[in-house]
Amino acid sequence: MEMKWLEDLLALVHNGSFSAAAADRHVTQPALSRRIRALEQWVGVPLVNRAVYPVQLTPYGQEFMGLARQTVASMQAMRADLRQASGENGQRVRVLALHTLASRTVPELIAPLMRNEPSLTVEIVPSVQGVESHFDELDGGGAQLLVGYSQLRPETRTKDYERRIVAHDALVPVASRAFVDEDGRCDLQRSREVPLLRYSPFTFSAALLDRVFTQIGTRLLPRAESPLAETLKALCLQGLGVAWLPRSSVADELVTGVLRIVGAECFHVPVEVCAWRRFDLNHRRAVHLFEALPSLAAAAEPSQQTSHSKTSAPKNRGKTRGMQ
Repeated sequence: MEMKWLEDLLALVHNGSFSAAAADRHVTQPALSRRIRALEQWVGVPLVNRAVYPVQLTPYGQEFMGLARQTVASMQAMRADLRQASGENGQRVRVLALHTLASRTVPELIAPLMRNEPSLTVEIVPSVQGVESHFDELDGGGAQLLVGYSQLRPETRTKDYERRIVAHDALVPVASRAFVDEDGRCDLQRSREVPLLRYSPFTFSAALLDRVFTQIGTRLLPRAESPLAETLKALCLQGLGVAWLPRSSVADELVTGVLRIVGAECFHVPVEVCAWRRFDLNHRRAVHLFEALPSLAAAAEPSQQTSHSKTSAPKNRGKTRGMQ
């Protein structure tokens, strides 16, 4: 059970409709409805009578409401007291990041600042949550900063956040040397299908790649699935298939030739790495960190182009069809 489910129920009762409650909670109406149903499933009984307007609580919901109010109030008070006691509000900066970015990109971004400011304490929290959950963390104070791809945007409440581009990257199709021929092409002769190491359907990266997969003439056969790029990379290194991985996460392997970029450049998916914060963020160190985040785009792009030129296959002189 998640605290936001209780807060959603309180907002629904206060506003009397799902649409008004969704606007109050800065989420879409379908998302709010799903979370209310998730709460009802957790409790085991219907809490809301959806057949009337304004929305009313069922007898079970009325009985549950008192506990919901008490729990939310107690947890919010406890969190405020503990943070105040530990000094977290003024010293520690909590950065929520997509799992792949948390392993390399975010540490590279903040390392210079941490060296220059020894008193700065940063907690990096990797996450594979949905888009709305990421921004819920910022709204609820669970994190001060969010680092993700520019396509990771809330469906509503965009006016509440300041966004800054901090780096550029791309999801590129890669395979191990055992999987490609000397020219860096997929060895399609041994099979009419290309084994695909893919992201789990609910992940952000999977949504980005849908358009690319429809363009590929060669049939992609799902061989393994994971929400984590690191897991797909490990399988790719074992020669089990092709995976679309952030170029930054395989930079070393591309230089050494352990992994090679396969397929035409039109199958690469450029992404901007961005940082977000709420405009009304009242956290001096977090605001300072956000404003000081260096832009890696100018420095990273030339090195990525060099790496690509060394490892990618020669361009076809004829028409590109499917994967090379």
